[in-house]
Amino acid sequence: MECITQRGIGKVVFHWGAQLGKTEALLNAIGYFIDAQPSPMLIVYPTLDTARKFSQKKLAQMIHETACLTNKVKDPRTRDSGNTILSKDFPGGSMVIAGSNSPSSLRQISCRVVIQDEIDTYELSAGAEGDPCFLADARSANFHDAVLIKSSTPTIRGASRIETAYEKSDQRKWYVPCPECGE
Repeated sequence: MECITQRGIGKVVFHWGAQLGKTEALLNAIGYFIDAQPSPMLIVYPTLDTARKFSQKKLAQMIHETACLTNKVKDPRTRDSGNTILSKDFPGGSMVIAGSNSPSSLRQISCRVVIQDEIDTYELSAGAEGDPCFLADARSANFHDAVLIKSSTPTIRGASRIETAYEKSDQRKWYVPCPECGE
């Protein structure tokens, strides 16, 4: 979270194994940008189906269970709430949740924050429009303080998008002390 919120750091790469907390870290980042730095956001998942599942099962639960967010993102059952499965409005910002396989959802929006999850499972091209990671990143081009977050469990060495993104980064590592010995 420190890198995500630190001035001057515009790109963060989560190159992590499966089931180790990546989604929770992304949810924390989303919650932070709703509450502390309201911004237009684009959240990209491999498909529209996985985007919907994330929104309904993970994001909705976090918003519902976090008091400071519940008051900012209206109940989806309220008429004209600005809260649908793939789009959420909140004071000072908004969020579009998209599938990397849907080129139309990666166009026509400008977003300060772009979060892409499980990028190693994205198709090579969003339809005939090119690399979905590039298309999503381009949504932030108008923001001098853009925040780009890429996350994935690595797949095939040498063909992994997250491996490539990590190799282009400063390759910081996150260490947690052992609860037994403290190392």
